[in-house]
Amino acid sequence: MNYYGKITNAANAPQYILLFVCSGNTCRSPMAEALTRAWLDSHIPDHAGRFRVMSAGLAARPGSSVSEGAAEAVTRHGCMLEGHRARAFTPEMARGAQVIAMTRSHAAIAKSAAPGAKVTTLAAWAGQNGGWDILDPFMGSDAEYRACCDQIGRLIDLGLRRMLNM
Repeated sequence: MNYYGKITNAANAPQYILLFVCSGNTCRSPMAEALTRAWLDSHIPDHAGRFRVMSAGLAARPGSSVSEGAAEAVTRHGCMLEGHRARAFTPEMARGAQVIAMTRSHAAIAKSAAPGAKVTTLAAWAGQNGGWDILDPFMGSDAEYRACCDQIGRLIDLGLRRMLNM
């Protein structure tokens, strides 16, 4: 498989790394990670293992638990965030990865921290004009978490279909 091509059955096909980043790695990026894993398992189960999907926070407190609202929101999509612990973004994580940021400012920070890394916003990766921001639901209502999760889910679907030329 190449970035925009179809997946082949070749045993030596490359692995792709998708790294989702947000601020604290307790809401948006873990939701994106969980939704991406579920999409891959559902749509390309024989090839899902060729993807390494991770998330990190640009201002994360390593070891922090995922927010309750995020965990409940992804459950509606059949996903689980049980056991997720926040990780801090490092330039080493970005090496060889497609870094997918939740906001334009996250993308700028990631580019600055990891010069040469492939960095974009989730909306731009999904082909949406302008690469707009995914608003942070942290400390928000259940409805805000659900809306954020639904938005991320739609963009994950568009982005993976675009990436895989489906």
